[in-house]
Amino acid sequence: MDDDPADREETRALRMAELDRMNRMGNNVIMLAKATAGTS
Repeated sequence: MDDDPADREETRALRMAELDRMNRMGNNVIMLAKATAGTS
């Protein structure tokens, strides 16, 4: 594994961005499930 600080920071930033995106997707699924609960 490369120990270049710039590479580590770029990887960290990419991981954080992906976690934020997945969190938003999860929240959207929950909101959709709540909005459609009780309907067929």
